Amino acid sequence: MNATLNAVMTGHVVKILRSSGPNGLSVDEIAAKNNMDAGKLARLLRILATHHTFWEVSPDTFANNRISASLDTGKSFSEIVRDPDDKYTATSGSGALTFMCSSNPFPLFISTCLPEILHDPKLAHSQELTETAFSCAFETDTPFFEWLNVGEPKEVLDGFEWDKLPEGSVIVDVGGGVGTAMQVLYDAHKHLKYIVQDRDPVMADARTFWETHRPEALRSSQVTLQVGDFFAEQPIKNARVFFLRGITHNWPTPHAARILQRLRNAVTPDTQLVLAENIVAYACREHGGSAEVDVPGATPPAGARGAPPELGASRQFYVLA
Repeated sequence: MNATLNAVMTGHVVKILRSSGPNGLSVDEIAAKNNMDAGKLARLLRILATHHTFWEVSPDTFANNRISASLDTGKSFSEIVRDPDDKYTATSGSGALTFMCSSNPFPLFISTCLPEILHDPKLAHSQELTETAFSCAFETDTPFFEWLNVGEPKEVLDGFEWDKLPEGSVIVDVGGGVGTAMQVLYDAHKHLKYIVQDRDPVMADARTFWETHRPEALRSSQVTLQVGDFFAEQPIKNARVFFLRGITHNWPTPHAARILQRLRNAVTPDTQLVLAENIVAYACREHGGSAEVDVPGATPPAGARGAPPELGASRQFYVLA
């Protein structure tokens, strides 16, 4: 919704519809004024109309309603085009506030690229599968459905010095699902042994996954699939690394502590814990507490002075090792 509203507002649709009254204008007439693609514009306006912003008077013909009209600056379309930087100057401010909120710096990448694509002179009217908001966001020339088949992300390889672990070191993926993260590590580091632990129903799918993609890993016992409950006693007592990806953030602090305590009870002096988590920052600056914890990766870069701290780490993920 944010991206849709943002694209319509940057296309000055509210202003274009102002003079048409309740009869509205067809998307072809609107597009002739703001140079957007009529078919794409119709879909955007229809989404907004189903959320009570704009009316679809008749198929592909739209008019302002009370909600969309509240976004009007009162200025003419030609005046805004002539001086776009001042389009909200000396107005009620409702349009400016809505535009600011719809331009949120934390939406999905695709949403942020939608207005850019729809107003690009070359791409706005394109029907090519490689000239979409998705393509812009992910900087790829691969169509979406082909992109879904691209291999696993390799970030797990860079978050820890796996190559420095001794030959035969045991890596335990606690709550590892079917073991996709361990497949990436297995392909890159054949000198290690891997154990994937999860619930019984998941392990059935995991066996199918590994027998399909890396059957030799199971046959050689370099990869072991093990039914496990991370609230129960940890059966592996010789792990060099306990790896948890996206686990602790799913549980309240007391439960997360229980998970970690079970692992602590099973460690050796050389065991290391790797948590791959998305760490949500406070919306205010923090002094003391976790801000001063001496743990590598625990302190993200700060935002600019006067800005919320999460702006310093927007769209970044941290591996806490």
